[in-house]
Amino acid sequence: MSASAVAGSWPPRRMSAGTPRRPTSPVGTPMFAGNEQVASMRLNGDLFLNAVGWLVGQEELVSIRSKSVRASRAELTPHQSVQVFYLSVLVIPQLLSAIGIAVWWRRKSR
Repeated sequence: MSASAVAGSWPPRRMSAGTPRRPTSPVGTPMFAGNEQVASMRLNGDLFLNAVGWLVGQEELVSIRSKSVRASRAELTPHQSVQVFYLSVLVIPQLLSAIGIAVWWRRKSR
């Protein structure tokens, strides 16, 4: 799909000094702003709404909207949750303590 926006008219023609320029915003497919496309991918909806806002001359409506944050969950088996607990509460802290003591001991002996 391709999209572009230009200020002018199509097809190009000679314009007199008093003729206002009309903005155009051609898009690559007629399904670009279809219900299925807008519902499945929010990007098309944003581009469509920004193009319409620009075409009607309300440039303050043209913006990049923030994406909504989705909460994600990790589904673990009971065995995996026990492994995560032991690794994060026992193994990694003890390993870091042992490395710290080894570094301290080595610097002390020099």
